[in-house]
Amino acid sequence: PLAEVAEWGGPDPIVCVTQTLGEIGEAGKDGFTRAMELPHWRSRRLTVSYLAREYGDGGPPKAFAIERLKEALQDSNWGVRKAAAWTLMFGSPGQTEEERAQHVVPHLIPLLTDPSRRVRTAVVGFLGIWAGLRATPELVRQAFPLLDICRAASLETDAKTLRRFQGLLRHTVRAQDNVE
Repeated sequence: PLAEVAEWGGPDPIVCVTQTLGEIGEAGKDGFTRAMELPHWRSRRLTVSYLAREYGDGGPPKAFAIERLKEALQDSNWGVRKAAAWTLMFGSPGQTEEERAQHVVPHLIPLLTDPSRRVRTAVVGFLGIWAGLRATPELVRQAFPLLDICRAASLETDAKTLRRFQGLLRHTVRAQDNVE
């Protein structure tokens, strides 16, 4: 079905990609790896969603899925990077906040200076939500390098992203001040 996506007038691309991912995903780890190498960005973005949804129910093992998601943070398409960031932060079932602090947040920090405004805005928002609602001050202190966040905020030119940076910085500074 993916060949049909390239043709104008073919079936709905999302339907084709979903069907193809379903077929590839049945092949296990190799199928997910192949799906992340497909040239069409929508197929890679949907694979990111499949990884999160499937690895708890007979899909790929958690460690494998997380590694593929971390690789997707480097994808050439902003939509794939944004989906991978969200999935790592919030779509990983059974992941503790400590695991997020140690194994996820360090991979999201570089996205604060991503070339895409959409990715930066989303990641700053994801980190701000996590810092404000889910993480303890101790985890925020451990996970958030204040200097890197300040540097990224100083380079930001988008007003919406800057407002989100203010919230993230507020949570980070409060956590630093909350040393017991």
